[in-house]
Amino acid sequence: MDEKALFKRGIEHIQSKNYARARDYFKKILSNDKNNDSAWVLLGVCQTKLNDFEKAYMSFNMALRINNEHSFAWSGKAYLLFLAEKYDKSLIYCDLALKYYPENYEALAVKKAIGDIQLDSRPSSNRNRFDIENILNSFSGPDDCDDENYFIEEDEEYSTEKLNKLDLNKKDGFTTVSDLNEFENIFTKKRIDLLKDNPLTVGEYENILSKIKNAGIKNFREIVSEHDINLSEISIFKKVSLLALAFTDVEYKNKGAELGSYAFNVIRVDDRLDESQQISTLIHELTHHILNEIFTQSLMYIWNSDKTHAIEAISIYCLSNTKSYKLMNEYCAHTVQGRFLPFGYQNYGSFNMLLKKFDSKKDKDRIKYYLRLANSFAEDIIPILEEFISKSWRAEIKEQFKKDFTNPPNYDGILLETKKTVSVEKRVKNINKIISKGVFSIEINDDISIVRKYKREYESHDRRE
Repeated sequence: MDEKALFKRGIEHIQSKNYARARDYFKKILSNDKNNDSAWVLLGVCQTKLNDFEKAYMSFNMALRINNEHSFAWSGKAYLLFLAEKYDKSLIYCDLALKYYPENYEALAVKKAIGDIQLDSRPSSNRNRFDIENILNSFSGPDDCDDENYFIEEDEEYSTEKLNKLDLNKKDGFTTVSDLNEFENIFTKKRIDLLKDNPLTVGEYENILSKIKNAGIKNFREIVSEHDINLSEISIFKKVSLLALAFTDVEYKNKGAELGSYAFNVIRVDDRLDESQQISTLIHELTHHILNEIFTQSLMYIWNSDKTHAIEAISIYCLSNTKSYKLMNEYCAHTVQGRFLPFGYQNYGSFNMLLKKFDSKKDKDRIKYYLRLANSFAEDIIPILEEFISKSWRAEIKEQFKKDFTNPPNYDGILLETKKTVSVEKRVKNINKIISKGVFSIEINDDISIVRKYKREYESHDRRE
């Protein structure tokens, strides 16, 4: 039976829902032609229907190695990630599927299903409810407790056996410190080994914090000088806007429900907000940028590289790779934001939304640890911003809040604050772990397409400049 006939019989068995028989036909095709991308996709479809999800994912990956533009290979992966409730990654794969074939019914169906889930994300009455005050107040034991008791990953552990299976023996094209803008020069054995052999040190971490602060001061002074700005004559909102611009770009929007956002070196703030709310949002999103910059520069030290879009893309992936890291990032931003707002105006709304993704009992220790770690990073970021937000600036911020808010302050947010931190040594240890596990995750989960997408976002922003 020739290949065309085998395809026909395989598809007939899929249509009759006899997936085991169909699978055998596509395997037979691949035994003679391993470069048949459509056969790999149809084999993945059969394996998905037979609940053999791991093999299905591998089959879709094999198809993409042959043809990176195979729409139904991308939608097959998107569907499997949807089943695993990894909706962010699933949506990215859906978009790739639709890019190559806009009428891909499977990708459209998965996107709709994720949209329906997100619209119906309000917790039901029988769901676990978080008593966050209880979590924060339940810290016990000395501050220098062992990190290993807390550093819990929700994803699979990256064992030595799994890492040994990775294809890291690729050509190492690294010749200068600027060559790490190409992923083929990054995901090599040499680069992976450096994560273990050349980890970030405490001294390097302190240098990074100093560099970020000094760069911000230099940029701020240059902006003020270049535009001949008299700081005593401008509003506190404009001062904080200049502060944000000293570190990254700021754009204003007038649509959408989000007060603000940060991604790819751009802070976006809704200009329909009162100036006090815009001040609050700018500080919050600036914290996200500085934390991301800390991780980016950490990778630069580990790999002895200049800053490249590829390294920035890997950094933002590492910080958003798990829900624990997202929670840490958000709590850090709220903590820094709260330091400079008037007493009673702290708002942990976005943090509470992320918290709903955790199980209040099973995840209690994990949450406690990541909040301590977040508070530790906030402890390092606050002094950077205090170089600008002086006592007089804070008094002006307070007056702006009084002007914009007629309602009395709400002190509920104060209950979400904690003083617990981890040592500087453990902060650095966690940076090394988060980076290493993120890089391994890109390889193990075949998430290079996500990181490439992030890199394109950074490149697109630079082109707009």
